[in-house]
Amino acid sequence: MGTTVKIKMRKDRNRIERLKKSAGQWIQGGDEILKLVEEYFPKLFTSKKRGSLQECITKILRKITNEKNLISDIKLAPTAPSITYLFFADDCIIFAEAKEEEVYQIIQVLNQYTEASGQRINLEKSGISFGSIIPIQTRANIEEILCMAAWENPGKYVGLPARWEISKNKALECIEEKVMNKMEGWKEKLLNQVGKEVLIKSFIQAIPAYTMNVMKFPKKFCRRLSVRVAKFWWASSGKESGIHWKSWAKFSRSKEDEGLGFKDFELKNLAHLAKHAWRILIYFSNNNFWKARAHRGASWVWRNILEGRNFLRRKGSWSIGNRSEVEVWGDNWVEEKHRLEAPENARRMKVKELLVEGQGWDANKVHTLFPIYLSERILRTPVSLVDKNDTLIWPYKMDGDYTVKIGYYAAKEEKKGRKRERMHQQAQILKLFRKRFGECKFNKK
Repeated sequence: MGTTVKIKMRKDRNRIERLKKSAGQWIQGGDEILKLVEEYFPKLFTSKKRGSLQECITKILRKITNEKNLISDIKLAPTAPSITYLFFADDCIIFAEAKEEEVYQIIQVLNQYTEASGQRINLEKSGISFGSIIPIQTRANIEEILCMAAWENPGKYVGLPARWEISKNKALECIEEKVMNKMEGWKEKLLNQVGKEVLIKSFIQAIPAYTMNVMKFPKKFCRRLSVRVAKFWWASSGKESGIHWKSWAKFSRSKEDEGLGFKDFELKNLAHLAKHAWRILIYFSNNNFWKARAHRGASWVWRNILEGRNFLRRKGSWSIGNRSEVEVWGDNWVEEKHRLEAPENARRMKVKELLVEGQGWDANKVHTLFPIYLSERILRTPVSLVDKNDTLIWPYKMDGDYTVKIGYYAAKEEKKGRKRERMHQQAQILKLFRKRFGECKFNKK
């Protein structure tokens, strides 16, 4: 298609009357022109050698790494799989040793990708990140070879810092800063309480939600966020702070409990981590995830996911399969009751020991081992008569699926239960103290 275009000027609009093809032939008429444009413009944005970044680089890197061993892989742990590259959307991270030979292999990979896909790598948006022990001269040589800049601080990637500091509080400062900036912009508007409530619930409480999926915030950081929001809530007439007539803990209650329904950041964080763990349970249905532990040197992310898993173990409920691996003491499996407390000198038992294959519960054994009120509940608990694995369900929802919203209220219920238990223990200690020392008389001097 040529560049020659003939345009007729009109008073109210411009109109293309005819176009010249690359062969020199002129065409006219609305339908013919439209057809030519539709055929031509897709060619501007497509290539005859189309191919995805992931597909091209994966094949090239696999061949170079596995067959020729020209690029070294890394392991995050001795038993972890080897990693040479990672993909997310259209981004690619390639790992290699800081050697010139391997750098040239990376250039070869990128050149082969460019040739295969018809696309070019944007070097201005690409960068290099070095380990702390790499000498300065080696870094300079590699930068020169790759024609890429070194990233001392890669910044954020998909909303999270690409490199975490040793201190969690320091690493999460960006979230606190974002919350403060948002509230600073609102202070000038002199909002009333209704407006502040809407903004806090819609914006402030949503800012840390993404990070909460993978990171457990320190309690100190959660309290600091709550203090910031409370100051914003009580401030009036443009002042920095006002009188706090009620504690923020009371405002965090639901409106049915005479609160305002503001979220407790710590409990909201736990609910998000549990959602992450729930997804892992769905995709990996075997029991290995329940047996996993956080060994020494485990990453923050892994430790935090296990926190969410432990919450699911405490508040979730097991749907019993015919070959049950659920523990009698410690797991939630009895209908309308949480975990069973093990009596003294009780041996470790599996629920499958209480079942008769293909028939359900062994009523005689259940009545022998448990008191009447508990045995009746056990016998009412559904059990699968087919060959089915145990399934964790969320008892707070009809379909048994976990959601962050319901998980948050379950976490609040758990916190209230701990508080009641602590108050009961304190009352018992005080009662015992009064019983022992209440009648003591002290001589006055």
